[in-house]
Amino acid sequence: MSYRNIPPRFEVTQLMDKLLRQISERMKVKLLPLMMETEIVEQVTMHSRVDGSNGIDIFDCYFNKQGLDTLFEEYHVLIDEDVINWLLKDDWKSDYEWKTKVVRLKILDEYHLLNTKQHDEYVKLLWSNIEEKTQLPKLAGYYLWVYETLPYIDESIPKLSVKNYFITNDIAKDSNDLYLKQLTLLCANTELGYWNENDVLIIINKISKYWYKIAENTANIMFEDNSRKAVYAIAAVLENCNGMISDEAREILIKLAHEMNEKGIYTKCFDIFILRDEQWERDVQYFCNE
Repeated sequence: MSYRNIPPRFEVTQLMDKLLRQISERMKVKLLPLMMETEIVEQVTMHSRVDGSNGIDIFDCYFNKQGLDTLFEEYHVLIDEDVINWLLKDDWKSDYEWKTKVVRLKILDEYHLLNTKQHDEYVKLLWSNIEEKTQLPKLAGYYLWVYETLPYIDESIPKLSVKNYFITNDIAKDSNDLYLKQLTLLCANTELGYWNENDVLIIINKISKYWYKIAENTANIMFEDNSRKAVYAIAAVLENCNGMISDEAREILIKLAHEMNEKGIYTKCFDIFILRDEQWERDVQYFCNE
């Protein structure tokens, strides 16, 4: 964390994560005031700078659990005012330094350790460094659903920007692993009804086209694994919208379920959201008998 020069190819992220998993959440809460005072040092190897895109600070993975308010109350956790002011100071010189400050302040904000003025300053700092393409803060390595939980200056920006990623990106061109995983996690961590009927149709279309593309080569060792990820992503979207989809989306899913089943890919985890409708059950039966 505070050692500047590290060996090339040193797996800092894995080491940090494994070390922190050996420490109880109780102990980490007790140590928080002290840990917040640690120096911010951008790590470099012999070959390159570990910049904001892949550098890691201990607070990127400090707590393994949520809902630790009781422990914070038990230990009467307070952070030195000077430390908070240091973190809030808008004098960062790199994306890594900015991200490290923001991630530390994020923890303090989540556990109500910032006053109203400090919270407002944190929000300003958070939105002072954004990606031009996404208009979201440069928190490299964070899943998209996290942006929906961050405080904002304009509440429309996070949702519009996050939704835009799924609506405009093509799964085949993007990393399919990333798109489908991001989508599944977003649905699990946002309120029901996050996606409207038109959004669902666009996403179902994208996943359907992606699956037909990979189904052209069922001998590929990753075919079954990637198909399952597609099925889980569809199930997550349908759960989020409570199965309220357009007739066009329903028709796409009927055909997709039939063809997936023919290739040994079972779709029960997304069928269940539609099978509440007897018409869907009759449609599937009709397709299978046709």
